[in-house]
Amino acid sequence: SKEESAQRRQALEVFKQGKTAYKAGDYDAALKFFRKAQAIFQHEALIILALAKTLDRAEQIEKAKRYYILFLKESPPTDRAREKTVLRIKAIDDELSKRPAVLVLQNLPTAAELKVNGKNLAPNAKGELVLPAGKYRVNVSLQHHYPFSRESITLQPGERRELPVVLQRIPDPSTLPRDHTWTWVAGAATGVGVLATGALALQSFFKRNEYFDLV
Repeated sequence: SKEESAQRRQALEVFKQGKTAYKAGDYDAALKFFRKAQAIFQHEALIILALAKTLDRAEQIEKAKRYYILFLKESPPTDRAREKTVLRIKAIDDELSKRPAVLVLQNLPTAAELKVNGKNLAPNAKGELVLPAGKYRVNVSLQHHYPFSRESITLQPGERRELPVVLQRIPDPSTLPRDHTWTWVAGAATGVGVLATGALALQSFFKRNEYFDLV
């Protein structure tokens, strides 16, 4: 339509400014122009591809991949850039699959012993462990504390996961408040036993005296 054509021309004018910034190596400025152009006309494949390449150059490959995929969706099958785009997406996937994950152990005491899959490991000063993607079992122990464990943590490539470590102190029996309930119960039972024994003794005494009187 005429309205869409006008929007497309306006978007391409902004796109030219972004292209100039891209050639000058100013990727931040290029991204601003390309995003503005896409906001004016969303379905222009040329602008989408420019966004993908700029993000790629800026080493934001995860975002770049999304725009490469969007380009394949919006571009015609005859577009010559499609083949290179498919190859670049595969290369990004390979790179992302090799990225290590980061496990951040929050509130981990420096004196605690940390084991990951049964092996002793030491995090950096920020409490971070850089690990390959995969499944892990985390165990933390500290003297006078109950142990902390997480049996199954799955880390994806490039993922950053935070794990709060909660170590509860084992209470000292000498500091626990004493409960005298059973002491009172035992004392009361003993008292009742003494009274019952005394009553039986008196009853036996009186019966014996009556027997002697009869004799």
